Amino acid sequence: MKCGPMWMALCLLIATVGPAAAQAPQEQRVVFATGRSSAEIKGSIRGNQSIAYVLGASAGQRLIVDMTPSNPSTYFNVMAPGASEAMHIGSINGNHFKTVIPSSGDYSVLVYLMRNAARREEHSAYSLTVSITSDQADSQAGAGLGSTGEIPCSLALGQPTRQCPFRANRIGNGNAEVWIRIANGKERHIEFRGGKPTRTDLGMSLKVERWGDLNLIRIGDAERYEVPDAVVNGG
Repeated sequence: MKCGPMWMALCLLIATVGPAAAQAPQEQRVVFATGRSSAEIKGSIRGNQSIAYVLGASAGQRLIVDMTPSNPSTYFNVMAPGASEAMHIGSINGNHFKTVIPSSGDYSVLVYLMRNAARREEHSAYSLTVSITSDQADSQAGAGLGSTGEIPCSLALGQPTRQCPFRANRIGNGNAEVWIRIANGKERHIEFRGGKPTRTDLGMSLKVERWGDLNLIRIGDAERYEVPDAVVNGG
C-alpha cells in the first residue's frame, strides 16, 4: 500500500522508527461521549499495521495520551496539524505524553509496532487513553494548580510518622502530579492516573495499598506516604 500525501510525514516516521515497510495508517476519528473529556480505546495491530487516532483540539487545552500494550514493542507518535515531524516519538519518550496544545486543529496519535516486531509479524493488543481538558473542565473536575498542604510521611525505617509539605498539580479526571518535600530541600514526585499512583522518580520502586479513601504509598525500601484522594481530586 502506498502512502498518500496526507500521511506522507507519518509514513516516513514509521519507516524510520516503526515497522520494516511503511503502510498508510488506518484512520479512526476519536469521539468523546457526551459530558466526557476522555476516551479509552481498545485496539490491536499486527506486523506492519498502524492506526492513526485523530481528534480535534483547541489551542490552550491539555492533551494527555497513555497506552498500555501487550507487546512491549508497541508505541505511539503524536503529530500536530500540518507538522512534518512528530511532537512525541514513543520509542524514544515512552508511552505517556502530555502537553498544552499550541495550535487548534486535528492531532493524530499513531500506534505502531517497532521494526523488529513488525518483521516477525508480531501481534499487540493495547488500551489507549486520550483526554483533552480545558481550564474550565479542570476546574469542574477538581483541578487546582498550585494546591499545597501537608500529608503524613516517614522517610526512614523506624522513623515516626510526621507531616511533609506537598504541592499538587491537578489535571482533572483523577490525573495529578504531586511533589512531596523531603530532606535537604529535595522533592519526591508521584504521578496519579485515574486516581491511582502509577509512577515515581526514576529508579525508585512504588507500592500502593488502599485504606478507605487513602493511598498508602511505599517508595524504595524506607519511604512511606499517606495521600488522601482529596489531594488528587480536590475537596
